[in-house]
Amino acid sequence: MAHLLAHTPGFEAPRVRTNFSAADKMMPLGEVLADDFRTSATSRPICLLSNHGTALAGYIVEEVSGMPWEAYVEQSIFQPLDESFNRTAAAPPILSNDMSVGYWYGNGSSKQRDLSHLRPSGRRVSSTAVDMANFMIAHLQDGRLGSVRILSETTARQMHSRLFTHAPGLNAMLHGFYEMTENGEKIYGHEGDTPCFHAQLALFPERKVGLFVCYNSDTGADARVGFFEAFVDHYYRLPKSRR
Repeated sequence: MAHLLAHTPGFEAPRVRTNFSAADKMMPLGEVLADDFRTSATSRPICLLSNHGTALAGYIVEEVSGMPWEAYVEQSIFQPLDESFNRTAAAPPILSNDMSVGYWYGNGSSKQRDLSHLRPSGRRVSSTAVDMANFMIAHLQDGRLGSVRILSETTARQMHSRLFTHAPGLNAMLHGFYEMTENGEKIYGHEGDTPCFHAQLALFPERKVGLFVCYNSDTGADARVGFFEAFVDHYYRLPKSRR
């Protein structure tokens, strides 16, 4: 499990039958993983971000808990945070008035939300900026939001601790998050990408600050990087002596 969280399991599986566009085409998680690994998994002894590895970790949760991954996160995370986290779903309806659509740059044409068989990799979760703010607060407070706790303090601190790095002095993979040092600031979080959606979650634990932004266009990745860098430069600019 540690190797899966650090993206160092020694394998990579390309995107085979990852996406679909209709609810009735969604495959059982175990079935799609077994098929993909049997036909396309390759070995690479490096740290390499793998949606399949994360999905495999989610499938292990299914096997241990005896319930679908979506049901487990609903019961363990979304429901406990109820009042402060009620606009987030792991298995949202395909068509909803509240759902954004993604846009291709150039002609303004829209397409339906990208859907993936690999639900635990995050590509099946829908949320709002307000809910994500509360999720970040819970992590900044070591698993607690108000009177509700979704992680023990020990577990939360372990989740935020370093798990793997290629060399001393380089940013590390944490337990599901990764480090993103900028201007000397300690930052950890995660990016999220589908063809038409690009999100950034960044936590500044020493500042008790969280940043979340999401763009619904195929060019949103560049905007996300630019916004993140501008935010850090504006609020946490290095002293002239260290530039």
